[in-house]
Amino acid sequence: MSANVPLAFSTDVESADWIRSRLSPFEQYRATSIVPSGFDAYVRILHPAQLPTDGRQLVRWSEVARWSDAPMSDLVQWHDIALPKVKPSSEPPWRGEGPSEGSPYVADVDALVEALADYTPAPERCCFCVWVGYLGGGAAVFAPLGASPVRLPRRDPPDRVVALPYRDYGLIEAPLSFATSLDALSDGWHKTANLWWPEDHAWCVASEIDLRWTYVGGSSELIGRILADERLEALPATPEDPSSLAISGWLSELVDAATDELMAKGSLHLVLALGSVEMTWRDEKFRGRFVISSSTSGRSGSGSSSSPVRTRDRIFLRSAMRRQVERAVLLLT
Repeated sequence: MSANVPLAFSTDVESADWIRSRLSPFEQYRATSIVPSGFDAYVRILHPAQLPTDGRQLVRWSEVARWSDAPMSDLVQWHDIALPKVKPSSEPPWRGEGPSEGSPYVADVDALVEALADYTPAPERCCFCVWVGYLGGGAAVFAPLGASPVRLPRRDPPDRVVALPYRDYGLIEAPLSFATSLDALSDGWHKTANLWWPEDHAWCVASEIDLRWTYVGGSSELIGRILADERLEALPATPEDPSSLAISGWLSELVDAATDELMAKGSLHLVLALGSVEMTWRDEKFRGRFVISSSTSGRSGSGSSSSPVRTRDRIFLRSAMRRQVERAVLLLT
């Protein structure tokens, strides 16, 4: 199959029914809300903190953890290591916005494909689910690993989609070697498939669009091989692992204290290792309408936003404020 020949979207969306039946409810925010349950073992592959492009070096999470002197637990999240309590004496080892969301590093996919091919009898028969938001009405094509993506004229989106909780996907049937180099004309960025698996369902790879890591479920032998591959930065995972952003420890305490200050004073100024946060709120005295405004300034630039909240309940208002404070702090990473 040539990389220059576009792959048609499949209408056999029922081939993904096994995934739907094995997903935990999305609102539980577990690993198995993203990747199907029922596998012997699971692994989490961390997307690099910086890709080796434009003269930059590859930066892994472990290097960032050494810079911030933060532990790399199996449940580590990006902000745990990228936003230290005490500002390190040296500059951060990465530039830009940190790990990409939704798509792993192409070289990591290359290494992953090498392992996965040995754990299915028919690697030439695989399915790839691509989030419809990546397609945007544009063309999408898979090319062999290392090949340049092919741009095609615009075309209609899939006739039928794989409808999973909170996400719809176009389905493409192709060999495992077509696991990367998706080119979506909607934004010009290279994307990998969000879900992919072989015909015998021996394993499944899942990259949720908002996460900075990718899950793989499969046999204990396969997961052990992935964990042992020095080309990958991989951590063991369990079905119950959290799959959403979750702050804890000193950072959770800081957000709580900042929320109380914002409630009491009407304004907030925070200075952290990677930048600063400014927040205000005002009562518009119109049917319980409040407006929470925030601005951030950090290494990746600055931004601002305003969020209206309609409530007469002070507990609900504080909860809304806390969410906005947490969001602003995490934006610095």
